[in-house]
Amino acid sequence: GTDLDNATLVTRLYQNILDRPPEQAGYDYWLKVLNDGGDRATVLTFFCESPENRDALIGTIGNGFDYVPYA
Repeated sequence: GTDLDNATLVTRLYQNILDRPPEQAGYDYWLKVLNDGGDRATVLTFFCESPENRDALIGTIGNGFDYVPYA
């Protein structure tokens, strides 16, 4: 949600994208970025495009995936 405070957002990005709790150094870094005025969409992009996330997903999407139209 867009109404989350920065600390909660960072924790949820780790949980929902990287499927793990944040390590302290990474949490502190991203929280500082956001608290210093960093753009949430840019931070989200960094999480999504991170090597850790890519490595976790390569087996899932490496050969493509089926498109299921929204009904």
